Amino acid sequence: MTMQPYQIPFDPDALAELHQRLDRARRVRPVDGAGWDYGIEAGYLDALLADWRAFDWQVQVERLNRLPHQMIEVQGHPIHFVHFPGQGLPVVLSHGWPSTFLEMLPLAERLSAAGHAVILPSLPGIGYSPAATVPGMSAQRVALLWHGLMQALGHDRYAAHGCDVGAHITALMAAEPQGRLIGAHIGSVPLPGARQETRSPEDAAYLARVKAWRDRETGYVEIQRTKPDTLAAALIDSPAGQAAWMAEKFRAWSDPATPIPRETVLATLSIYWFTGCIAPSMRYYLETARLPRRLDAPITLPCGFFLEAPDAGADPATGKLGRAGAPPRAATEPAWNIRRWFVAPEGGHFPALETPDLLAGELLAFLASLEK
Repeated sequence: MTMQPYQIPFDPDALAELHQRLDRARRVRPVDGAGWDYGIEAGYLDALLADWRAFDWQVQVERLNRLPHQMIEVQGHPIHFVHFPGQGLPVVLSHGWPSTFLEMLPLAERLSAAGHAVILPSLPGIGYSPAATVPGMSAQRVALLWHGLMQALGHDRYAAHGCDVGAHITALMAAEPQGRLIGAHIGSVPLPGARQETRSPEDAAYLARVKAWRDRETGYVEIQRTKPDTLAAALIDSPAGQAAWMAEKFRAWSDPATPIPRETVLATLSIYWFTGCIAPSMRYYLETARLPRRLDAPITLPCGFFLEAPDAGADPATGKLGRAGAPPRAATEPAWNIRRWFVAPEGGHFPALETPDLLAGELLAFLASLEK
């Protein structure tokens, strides 16, 4: 397949069916005074579903179709991407879960305005890149696909950036750079073995925050890396269920001071619903767990990190839970060639949506450092 223009489809019958399902959605009766203690709060979900019911998806599709969408086959797999041409160093951006290419769009627009060529693909099976029909579509597989994509587009030198699942993909690209990737900018420190214990008070506090966060917030990982299709059978049949499963993560992982735009949340829910991609999106966790990748040697490629600060006041010792934040740099340096290390003063897990100017500024500084 040569590179071809692509347009997001709009199906009025599918939209009418969504509206009917939302109108008939059954609600969970909450425990009195539960708030968010049992999962998504009932009133929050009611408001979200009402907003989704009123969301003008046709207008959104028309707006999105003004972007330069393309489709190309890479290593036998069709890949959808948004392609911003430019004269500056090309950058491939990898979104995470439960996101789509929309997560990285504000960042892509800022990098493009600064003159960089930007390639913003949809992960296979999420949104408009078709799902794999055979096992093995892991983060490692996507990293190789992205190298192939950039080569297919004729880029001899390029950089990469990603957050969440996209951070894992970007780190794997750096671990196997294939000679053309010259720098990786990452929203976490994602590879097992990539940090070394320092036994410092700072490190102990970080590990305690990580444990508290995992105990509270990572049940979804255990489901998605073991039985994703069982859960997907429910979510693909219920827009309310899909919205609850995804939106609870958007809220829990973001900073209340920098909320994700509601329109982006609703558009993301719509893309997942109309493409039916909830199952392949969750399979990344299973496929990647089957092929674990540890760092056996330091990554020598120049790397930059844009990391979350812990939630203000987060302290497992007092029962105050929150995002764990960045690991100590000293525990990370032995395994990475760190060119830049930035702990954001605000924002959460989705900086391209929450603090796009801050992220773009730091990424542009990293890209400039690669040219020196």
